[in-house]
Amino acid sequence: EDWHIALQDYAYDHTTHEGTNVAPIGKLTPIPMPPVMPIERIAPEAVTDLGQGRWMFDFGKSFAGVVRFESGLPEPIIPPGGVYPRNHNVTDQGDVDFLTVIYGDSIEMTTGDINLVLVAGYGYHNGGWRRKAGLEKPERAGGPCWPPDHNRVLTQRDIYILPKGKDDKAGYYAQARQSRFTFHGFRYAETCCSKEPPTDVYAIKYRTAFSDWGEFDSSNTVLNGAYEMTRNAFDSNTLSVQSDCPHREKLQYGGDMVANSPAALHYFDLSAFYYKIVEDWTDSQWDNGAYTTTSVFMDILRDMSIGQKGSGETVWASLPPVLTVRHMHQYGDVKLLEETLDNHIQWMDFLLENWKAGMERKYPGALQNYHGGGSGLGDWLAMMPRDCWMTHHAFYLASIRSVAYVANKLLQYIEDSDKKDQWTSALQKATENNEQIETMIRSVYKGEKFSYSGTNIEGLGQNLGLFSRIAKGEDRCSVLRSWLGSAGGAKDRSWPGNEEAAFHEKLNDKDRDAMIANGDLNKVGNGKYKPRWKLRYAVNSGILDVKYTFKTLSDMGFHDIGLSKASGLQFPSFGYMMSFNATTLWETWWRSEDLYSRNHPMFGAIGEWLPGSVAGISLHPSTVGGQELIFWPRIPMNRLVVDYASAIQGTKRGDAAIAWKFVNTDQGDGTSATVLIRVLVPPSTKANLRLPPSATKVTMKVAEEFPDLYTAKEQADAKCEQKRRTGKYGFPYHYSYDLHKEEWTKVMVPSKIGTPCESYLWELDKLDENTEGGISWSSFDYEPMVLHKTITQSPLQAGLFEIEIQDWKFEDPLPDLPGYTNYEGDMGPYCEDPSEFVWDVNDAVHMM
Repeated sequence: EDWHIALQDYAYDHTTHEGTNVAPIGKLTPIPMPPVMPIERIAPEAVTDLGQGRWMFDFGKSFAGVVRFESGLPEPIIPPGGVYPRNHNVTDQGDVDFLTVIYGDSIEMTTGDINLVLVAGYGYHNGGWRRKAGLEKPERAGGPCWPPDHNRVLTQRDIYILPKGKDDKAGYYAQARQSRFTFHGFRYAETCCSKEPPTDVYAIKYRTAFSDWGEFDSSNTVLNGAYEMTRNAFDSNTLSVQSDCPHREKLQYGGDMVANSPAALHYFDLSAFYYKIVEDWTDSQWDNGAYTTTSVFMDILRDMSIGQKGSGETVWASLPPVLTVRHMHQYGDVKLLEETLDNHIQWMDFLLENWKAGMERKYPGALQNYHGGGSGLGDWLAMMPRDCWMTHHAFYLASIRSVAYVANKLLQYIEDSDKKDQWTSALQKATENNEQIETMIRSVYKGEKFSYSGTNIEGLGQNLGLFSRIAKGEDRCSVLRSWLGSAGGAKDRSWPGNEEAAFHEKLNDKDRDAMIANGDLNKVGNGKYKPRWKLRYAVNSGILDVKYTFKTLSDMGFHDIGLSKASGLQFPSFGYMMSFNATTLWETWWRSEDLYSRNHPMFGAIGEWLPGSVAGISLHPSTVGGQELIFWPRIPMNRLVVDYASAIQGTKRGDAAIAWKFVNTDQGDGTSATVLIRVLVPPSTKANLRLPPSATKVTMKVAEEFPDLYTAKEQADAKCEQKRRTGKYGFPYHYSYDLHKEEWTKVMVPSKIGTPCESYLWELDKLDENTEGGISWSSFDYEPMVLHKTITQSPLQAGLFEIEIQDWKFEDPLPDLPGYTNYEGDMGPYCEDPSEFVWDVNDAVHMM
């Protein structure tokens, strides 16, 4: 934003256009979602003098918003020698005084400056990857992606401008408080140039003003940090649209929400926000029925689609029907279904009409020798080949299933409608085509291993087939056994990334030797090093595979593999991001310094798995409007990763909550413990408690009335915030670059992110020391019904419950090798009931 401080009248007179009124095209309707509002005031954690009149403010975390100069700006100076630091010069405003502010998410690896290229986007500028590779061509200068003055156009920068010769220059600058039309995505802000730094500076975080209603916590700082980075990324990318990143593209891509909207629905009440987003896509739908990759239509990535005019990449374009289903699942809003089913039917018809020809263009010839790959975005930025044939077909299937779900729900909930015959026809057509598409997928993903290659597949494929009920029920055990070989494998892998190589080359000898000794680094000659890692302790998933990997592991009996993957510290992992002071998710697992975003919710599906599986609270797959919940804590087989976990899940009827922890861990020489679980079921809500049958010594009790939950929550939050403010309990270290020594060092100083806190459900015990936590308990009959050999289910009504599992036996993990490679161990009972391994038209979760 360029603010001419002396010019205050920005009013627009619509009558200046030859006396005519200017109005938008189309029907003007009230916006159904809350406005964008200031959400949080953030004080800087550090102010650094960078020299030459530059001052850097570190606000401690990345977010979207503005910097507020409460006492105004200081009078600008011309830096020594008249040479302005990079990106602080202004050449196109004439003879003026000015003060500039630039913004960024991260600090450049070796200079200590704000990384401008990363935020500016595409890595095409200022020494980006294309230039380094020698691919930059002079004729590319100019145009939207290669502007000659990339500093001016692409940098996040505000300029406060005053014509030369103005009296009371200091007074004018003292009026400047903040940018008024532009927000930025940043953690760091740098002002230039002034003798002293601006005073009374703080940042204002902006976001659409929906309510926060989900929480998660555990004893593990990496799991907590992954959850927090996801929340911060969502916070940064929900200013009236759900964008991919807040500082450059700011586009509403369908694929991001296909992948992570269940997580966002956990964190926030998005009833109006997602209603509006579905409307955005139906407004952008083409006359031929095609949905687009982005809303609004941007005519990008057209080569990734099935080829017809306007059609988006299949996964990305499937968002409108998929999000409609998820909205019904969470909120029960039949009106959205009724308003959009016609649009979704047109999309279904478009796919059915054009699919065969589109796939033949993308995959010419027979598929009997298919070996993965293909055209499409697929599992974007996975660290293994992307199987785009599978993702195209899987979300073709998701679109068809969504139409079946929506039509079925309308027939269930609306008795009198002149569209009943149309809905019935749509349900029948979608059901028939669901079966045909499942058969089509199985014709390529063949046999007991659900694999195009006849072996286990690394990446998205087998896990998606299991989770989405595409693989046959009788094959699920062999498919799972095959997939575990890669998902839980301990084979050494390496990564040739330039940024990782540069980091390890500059890492001090002591820390590098420790990484080599720990098996996290390989020397490859000539002073070069490559990260060494195992999938059992790392995540190489792309945008989609995060969900399917973690959910499938936990749902099918191998939750502890998920825990070891999610809590990993070395590359590639959430812990690796935090070791470089990340406070929001990155767009890649590797340290891109000149291309990919450092504030992007792409891997945000982890925010669904943590409360849903690690803590154990989720909506029942077949519920409508969140009326029925499942409390299913996957109690780990040992204490290597987590000792306790908790979560809160907001619903229309009130907050539901769960907390569990190990106690009496010295039982049997540390080989067993007691598990305590507390569950809060809100009024007018049905719930089911699921426990493994190995929990044979179970007792339950129920509170005779609801205790003072509000006070307990208030006290627990205050204790957590106090603990967090100390900065002593979060993620334990970070890497720091010494500009003088030109080397990286591992600094064992904890951060705030990831600070563990206990649930307010345990705080209830401290409200009244004279009684049992101020709670009057009554015994409750635990009468479980066996769902599978390893799952029992007990119905619960509204209330507060405590469950005690005595003599929980700990087990040692499998050794890394052979580990789960060619695993021949017990697969558990999830293989034994193929009748339940078919997608049901009422199931909003396993639809895809």
